[in-house]
Amino acid sequence: MSGAKTNRKKKRHPDAVYKRRRIVLYCCVAAVILIPAVLLGKKLMAGDAITPTDAPAKEQTTTTAAATTTTSSADITTTTTTTEPPFALPDSHQLEVKAVLQNPELPTGCEVTSLTTLLNYLGYDVTKIELTNKYLPCTSNGGVTFDEYFVGSPYDENSFGCYAPVIARTAEAYFDAVNETDRTIKNVTGAEFEDMLIHVAKGNPVVIWATIDLHEPVKKYYWDTPDGTPVYFYGYEHCMVLTGYDLNKNLVYVSDPQKGNVSYDLERFKLRYEQLGSQGVIIY
Repeated sequence: MSGAKTNRKKKRHPDAVYKRRRIVLYCCVAAVILIPAVLLGKKLMAGDAITPTDAPAKEQTTTTAAATTTTSSADITTTTTTTEPPFALPDSHQLEVKAVLQNPELPTGCEVTSLTTLLNYLGYDVTKIELTNKYLPCTSNGGVTFDEYFVGSPYDENSFGCYAPVIARTAEAYFDAVNETDRTIKNVTGAEFEDMLIHVAKGNPVVIWATIDLHEPVKKYYWDTPDGTPVYFYGYEHCMVLTGYDLNKNLVYVSDPQKGNVSYDLERFKLRYEQLGSQGVIIY
C-alpha cells in the first residue's frame, strides 16, 4: 500500500555489540583508577596533610653520639639527648681555704667544724658554736643511726659523731634560717674518690670523711635501732674538708679541724675515704 509507514528494526551485527561492551568496560576501569588519583593530587596541591588513612605511619629513628631523634609521619616527636664531654682532671689543683679548728671548744666536733670551714669559704659569716647550738641535730641517747643524729655532744670529748646526712641537714637548717635559696646542698656519699677531686677542680671544696691521722678505722657494734638494725661506729672517725690535690706528688690537701691546712698521701687518704663509706657533702 502506497503511503503506508512501515516500522522495521535494523538488526545489529554481533561484532559491533562486542566492541561497544568492551569500550564501556575500559571506561569503567579507567574511572576506578583515575578518580582517586585525581582527588589525591588535588589534596597534595592544596597542601593538606596526609592522614594515617592515606598512608601507613612510618617511624624512623636516627641515633648519633650527640643526640637521638624519633620521627613519625602521623605525630612528629623529636627527643634530643646531649652528652656532656668527660671532665679533663688537671694534674693538680688547690683552693685557698681558711681552716677553722675544732679545739678547744669542740673536741669531738670535727664534722660541724668542717661545715663551718666550708660555709666560711662560701662567704657566710657563721661560727662553729652557732652551727652547733642552733642547727646541728644531736641526741644523747642510743637507738638511732649516725645518719640521723650527732650522738652525744661536740662539747664532750667522749661523744661519738655523725655522718654525711646529718651535716647536710645542718646546712639546710642554716640556709633556711638565713633565707638562702640560691645554694644547692648535695650529699655525694657513694661517689668515687676521683669524683671528689673533680669537685675540687671545679672550685667546690668537699666535706669528707676519713680517720684521725689516717689511722686504720676500727668498726665496732654499739646498739640496734627499734626495727632491729645493728648500728656501728668507726673508731678514729674524722671529718675534714678536701681542698686540693697533686697527682704527680700523690698528695691531697685538706683543712683538718685538728691540725689546720695539711697534706696527706693520696692513696692512703682514698683508702680511708672508702673504708668510712665514701661519704661527702658539697655546697655550690
